[in-house]
Amino acid sequence: MYCTEATRLLSEYLDGEISPNERESLESHLNECASCSIEYQALLKIHESFKTRRFHAPSDLDMRIIKSLPERKAVGEEEGLWSIHPVFTRFAGAFTLIVLIAAGAISGSFLSKSLITNANSLENGFATASLSLEVFEPAPRDSAIGADLLMEGSNEK
Repeated sequence: MYCTEATRLLSEYLDGEISPNERESLESHLNECASCSIEYQALLKIHESFKTRRFHAPSDLDMRIIKSLPERKAVGEEEGLWSIHPVFTRFAGAFTLIVLIAAGAISGSFLSKSLITNANSLENGFATASLSLEVFEPAPRDSAIGADLLMEGSNEK
């Protein structure tokens, strides 16, 4: 095991979070490498000091933290321009939706009027033919689709 890997595993080793294979490899490395062993001893001292010490917070700490927080105003108590901000946002969203629906309806009516006008002005009925499936030729009888259509037709009779 290399020193970089050993130092990476030291904290996990102290917490008992490494596999048995890694533990065996790390312990043999610590027995052979003086610099890693010194680093392990330093970490062990720190680890042990945190195990034995208990930290007690002052009894009034929670009240001091709560008092240091800024006071929040109740809903509706905001002042200035921002007090109308939520209402304005809702109305702006509703207005935008209404404008989009109206624009779609108006453009749809212009489109349908132009199709009807073009259909009346053309001799071959462009609008009617473009919306009909009759402009497509039927599939040949010897194709797979044509044979399938023939079979469906014979089942209906």
